[in-house]
Amino acid sequence: PLVLADLGFGGMETERQVIERLITNGYRLPVIFVGVDRSSSAHEIAKENLFIFKDKIQFRSIDQLDDSILEDIKKINPGITVVACKNNIFSLDKTFRQDSFDLSYHSFFKHHLNEEQQQELDRILKLISKEVLEYDGIRSNISLIPQTKNGWDYPAFLNASIFSNLRFGRTEELVLSSKSKNKEVYFFRQKGTYLLK
Repeated sequence: PLVLADLGFGGMETERQVIERLITNGYRLPVIFVGVDRSSSAHEIAKENLFIFKDKIQFRSIDQLDDSILEDIKKINPGITVVACKNNIFSLDKTFRQDSFDLSYHSFFKHHLNEEQQQELDRILKLISKEVLEYDGIRSNISLIPQTKNGWDYPAFLNASIFSNLRFGRTEELVLSSKSKNKEVYFFRQKGTYLLK
């Protein structure tokens, strides 16, 4: 089966959209989505978010996932399986062998880490994954305006969006980073985001 890992999965909104498309298109090959997030709340939200597929997927929430458990899941996987685990992201290279995942990705996660943690995340993902996708925000005063407007009535959201914007990388930094990693960066300026592939 194809094994995809989402680091800091939050509510598994990305997986929900992909699973919906796979089901709609009649995709029949086995796929395992591995979600890594230490937050119990994230696990509950993800389970609720994916509940609409309860008859079409298997959902497992476990504390710690490792290579041997993943291999067991691969053997019995009949279709789409979601495994939510609470592993420490910075120890994944100790519990998974090289290229355990066909694809690892994270969305609006990396900007929460300090520079040293970001570098460690890059190092680990390069080891355990065949491919890595990084999707996050671009620091921009222009995108801060609609974020502020949308969050104005919700102080917690407003606070989070403003501080997240201040932690996002600048376009120039992201271009340099992509060159140093020998990767391509795609900018979605209207949304204030980028994809590093």
